[in-house]
Amino acid sequence: MHRRSALLLAATMMLAAAAAAEPSRAGEIWTDNAADALARAAREKKDLLVAFTGSDWTASDPKLAAEVFGQAQFAAEAPGAFVLLRLDFPQKKPLDAALRRQNDEWKARFEVGGFPTVLLLDSAGKVYAQTGYRQGGAAAYLKHLAELRALREKRDADLARAAAAAGVERARLLDSAISSLGRQIAVDHYSGVVAEICMLDGDGKAGLKPRYDAWAALRKADRSAAANRTNEAVASLDEAVKLLGPTGEATQEALYFKGFLCQCQNDKPGARAAFEAAIKALPNSRRARECRMIIDRQLK
Repeated sequence: MHRRSALLLAATMMLAAAAAAEPSRAGEIWTDNAADALARAAREKKDLLVAFTGSDWTASDPKLAAEVFGQAQFAAEAPGAFVLLRLDFPQKKPLDAALRRQNDEWKARFEVGGFPTVLLLDSAGKVYAQTGYRQGGAAAYLKHLAELRALREKRDADLARAAAAAGVERARLLDSAISSLGRQIAVDHYSGVVAEICMLDGDGKAGLKPRYDAWAALRKADRSAAANRTNEAVASLDEAVKLLGPTGEATQEALYFKGFLCQCQNDKPGARAAFEAAIKALPNSRRARECRMIIDRQLK
């Protein structure tokens, strides 16, 4: 091989190596192929970060792209822990029909209602966290992602301990594994675990079955309200409050939601009663102050 050809080949190889080492420059840290992303996450034993975006029409998506995803620190650090999957829902830019179908299927599967939504999945494709745009830049966002991954690690440790337990002790460990992931994720994505917890605490003496029954009622209220079935939503909120009891943060949030729905129906007496009950549930909270303000300004 001539010296000039050898030098050219060496230079080409060096450029290729540099591109592989700096995937942000090569544009390769993100994929839009969900099946490939899942397979790679399983193969590399990494978590999956799924960004549902409306790139050309939402207010927050450009901020998330510029302040976080487009930063060199994110491009350098995030791929070490995550396979990055972007599922875009543009209004102006055309998408291939197969890609749009894939994105729509994932949006429906995970009940994504707004953009940007960022889901974190484990290497098996199980959701463990949901977030979105946050101020503070790439460093703060990476710290936030690390905190969410710690929830997954706790989940895994609790599930491992639960495997060796039985009865109510097993129920408590299962509860510890999923409750910190949040009500919506627990109810939507861990239904089998929830069912087992409720079975193991069948008499409700450990306080687990009533709480998960209440969470299911609250989730039903969310879905009914989103579908404009307000009466169904209010009935589910009443069921949740009955299960949760008259005091506490969860009860207060349910009653606040009920008050808001009653306002939407122009039911001022019902709204006032709901907000007053919300105040009694946790009198010194920020939400209680908000309820008092609504009563004073809108419901007199």
